[in-house]
Amino acid sequence: MNNNNIVTTKNTSLAFVCIAIILVAVNMRSPIVLVGSIAPVIEQALGISQLEIGWLGAIPMLSFAFGALVSAKFSKWFGIHNLLPVMILLLALGMVLRVFAIGWWWFFAGTAILSLAIGFLNTITMPAIKQLAPKNIPLVTGLYSLAMTIMAGLVAGIVLPMSDLLGWRLATGVWAVLSVFAFVFWWQLRPNLVLDYQQQQHSNRTLSDGNSPQVVIQKRQQMPNSKHNKSMWQTPLAWWLAIFLGLQSLMYYLVASFLPSIWASKGLSLIQAGQLAMLFQLMAPIAILLLTWVMSRKDHARTMAMLASILIAMGAAGMAFGRFDVNPLFWASVWTICAGFGASLVFTLTLMLINLRTYDTVQASELSSMSQAVGYTIAMAGPLGAGWLHEVSGDWHLPLTVLTILMLINIGFAWAISGRVMIDGKPF
Repeated sequence: MNNNNIVTTKNTSLAFVCIAIILVAVNMRSPIVLVGSIAPVIEQALGISQLEIGWLGAIPMLSFAFGALVSAKFSKWFGIHNLLPVMILLLALGMVLRVFAIGWWWFFAGTAILSLAIGFLNTITMPAIKQLAPKNIPLVTGLYSLAMTIMAGLVAGIVLPMSDLLGWRLATGVWAVLSVFAFVFWWQLRPNLVLDYQQQQHSNRTLSDGNSPQVVIQKRQQMPNSKHNKSMWQTPLAWWLAIFLGLQSLMYYLVASFLPSIWASKGLSLIQAGQLAMLFQLMAPIAILLLTWVMSRKDHARTMAMLASILIAMGAAGMAFGRFDVNPLFWASVWTICAGFGASLVFTLTLMLINLRTYDTVQASELSSMSQAVGYTIAMAGPLGAGWLHEVSGDWHLPLTVLTILMLINIGFAWAISGRVMIDGKPF
């Protein structure tokens, strides 16, 4: 079989790729975090209960896990070049549906749709970065994480004032315009992404044509790098990476949900507790810029992973066992900075390693899918488990003690995932 009908990629500047990455990233957290900021307005406007608001907060993690679980298979069937623009449009559709919501079910459906689209995008953006910017993975991944974090914080801060000026519907739906811009850029990048998909399809047809399944398996085993064809679900490093990400996400969503309540229980005022919640989020840009700078120069994954996991454990231990009878705001700030800085380092480093420790975009897609499916499933236990333990014990000491133990365990996973080895265990 000849290669004549394989499309050749056109040259695309790194700047164009970075703009496309930023445009998709700014859509991937802000539609979710704005719900918490505007929840009282939506609750009153739609006549919904606190329980229904709780479901609006829970559905994203369920959707992230499900989207991550199935996205690798969909990528093989349809190609990232088709799947990514479609998911951007689906994300925009979910935001528009919420604008026209006439009750909780409609608003919930819009949130579920956009969360599912983000679940897919969480996974397929990583192999897209590997395909489009293979020599600039730390830089582009850092921009992706930075744009996601900054936009989420910005939208969370301004959506309530916007609702006073424009109404809650327009304040929550206007961000769909960014999805349209993202779609335009990623449609232009399709020729660059379609090449990898067609080469993979050509390879599969070459192996399959006229051969029995047994012969196909034998030929695959004789191909270069055949050892890394093993399923991610059977690969130790993939599991370590998934658990490492999952425990970090568990801590992040627990702290993001309850940090003001935790610090208020330690004697701080509600205003101070709210300021500390903002401080936790503001650590992200600093951490991401530092990590991008370090990893762009040399692979210091182990140093950064150990630093990040130790900082998170210190932050959790400080919240659980720290004394706040003297200078409570100072010490609360110290432990908040440790947790926020470490959490942002871990999240961005994990995304980088998905690309840096795999051989090709197909494998990066599979690792991204598997690790995020497991990770977000673990993360769901964070806010749910902490809330339950708080109800049982009557204070935050028991939930924070359990969190500290889990973060100490995660230091071991930080060491395991950060060695200079590829996903199949081969050193580099």
